[in-house]
This record gives sequence, structure tokens and C-alpha cells, in this order.
Amino acid sequence: MRYLKIKIYPVDALEETADFLSSCASFFKNAHGAKVKHAYAKLFIQLLLPIAGVAVAEVNFPSWAKAVDLMYPRAIKMTLKPRHILAGYPLVTTLLCVSRKEFFAANWSHVLESCYQKFNKDKYTRLVALGCVSRLTWTYLFRCTESTAITFKKMDLVIKTLFPPFRRAVNPADTPLDHLILIVYFALMR
Repeated sequence: MRYLKIKIYPVDALEETADFLSSCASFFKNAHGAKVKHAYAKLFIQLLLPIAGVAVAEVNFPSWAKAVDLMYPRAIKMTLKPRHILAGYPLVTTLLCVSRKEFFAANWSHVLESCYQKFNKDKYTRLVALGCVSRLTWTYLFRCTESTAITFKKMDLVIKTLFPPFRRAVNPADTPLDHLILIVYFALMR
């Protein structure tokens, strides 16, 4: 299934894609075992991540929203268990990136905070968490329309967490700078 490419244009393709995702989401909801859950997580990430960059109004389609709403609670549960962290956080982030604006606005700050807590873990977990912060930042800045003051306040919190004041080093000291550069770039572009 990893070779599938889902389409959201035209509307008929969007309906078929949403129905397909709903059926896969119901299987994912009832999945047991770490390997099966991780396989579903990788599958959904591969299918949905290309859509995250181009979808705008399509995420408001009722069956699309239903599929995301069906997958999200299971994905959040995966982030609570240490053996599922590396598969759960990218899945939660991807689901938020392809969700409705209201759903994203209600949940992104909680996911962002839990990503910050993962900065103190091992290097690979830190890198995954920083990638999630980067994706969430892009989605917040370019999809959610809030007042400039609120946007500035939220981005100030993100920047101060990643680049603490009165320190010359970044918060995760031995982390590659790619995601940090992207976050600063997104903030400056907006």
C-alpha cells in the first residue's frame, strides 16, 4: 500500500480518498500489536504528508474530517507509550496538518508542548520531535488565520523555547540545524 498515491482533485477523487481513509482508519482503530500500529502509522504518514502541503478547503470535507477524527485519538494514545513515540508523534503531527482549522487550533499547542518534553530524550527522539515542531509551525503560520498579536505571541513562545534567551546554544544542543532553520524561515516569511 505504500505505493498508493491518493488524490484530492477533482471532488469525486476526494470522496473516494476520504472513504478509503475512513475504512483504513477503522482498521487502524482496531489494530493490535506494535508492528501493526507502526505499519499503519507509516502508511498514513506516507499517504497524507503530500496532501498536507496542498490541501486547503478539502480538509473540511465531511468524510475526510471523519477519517481524521477517527485516527486522531488512537494516534494520541500511541504518543503516551514509549515504544510508540517514534511512530506516534509524526502521525499525530501529520493528522493535525491535514485536519480542519478548528481542530488544528484546538490541539496543536498540546502536541507542541509534548514535543518540547521530548527534547531531553535521546538524539533520534529529539530529531523526530523537532521535525514535528517544524511541521506544526508551518501549518499554524500558513493555514490558520489569527490576529497578528496572537500569532506573534505564539511564535515568540516557540522561538524562545528553541532558542532560550541569554544562551548562545540552541535548546537541543547536538541537534542538526535543518529544522531550526526552517522554523525561523517560516516565522520570517509570515
